[in-house]
Amino acid sequence: MNTSMRRFLTQMAYGICLLFMYSCVALGQCSSSHLPEQLQRKLAEYKEWKMVDVGSLTRDDQRTWQNEHPKECPGLTEGRFIDEQPSFVIALVRRSGNKLFQQVLAFRPGDVTYEPIPLGVPSEVAIVHVLIKLPPGKYMNFERDVTIRTLRDVVALTQINAHSTLYYWRNGEFHSLNYSE
Repeated sequence: MNTSMRRFLTQMAYGICLLFMYSCVALGQCSSSHLPEQLQRKLAEYKEWKMVDVGSLTRDDQRTWQNEHPKECPGLTEGRFIDEQPSFVIALVRRSGNKLFQQVLAFRPGDVTYEPIPLGVPSEVAIVHVLIKLPPGKYMNFERDVTIRTLRDVVALTQINAHSTLYYWRNGEFHSLNYSE
């Protein structure tokens, strides 16, 4: 084997190792193993669904996510969305034939377990959406005719480089806003 072929094979092997290591790190951030045990048990009830991870995204969206949010899971965020206790918002996906479905659930800690609060209904999607936690503040809709102010964290369900739906807690329930930055 000549030197240039050996160099090529070495570079290929190195690249494959880096890709494997990077994939493991990125996917590991979406593991539910670090979540509270009661929440892990509640998530186990959604057997047909899996948490959105980097591998769930299109290649372009994977690159964008890894560049902009390298240490975050696109299907899981924790914050003070409801009250002073930390709660979780989790995006789940499942395939049925050639159709892709997604649902988003907030999980509020209760006395014994975590209470799931659906943010919308499971819907067919063409592209997997990601979750991004945003701080309390002022937000406007696309038309810029509705403005909200929040005292709690909010979560954006985002189609990368496209549109977002912002979910915020008010008067004992989640509300949504078609969000514009």
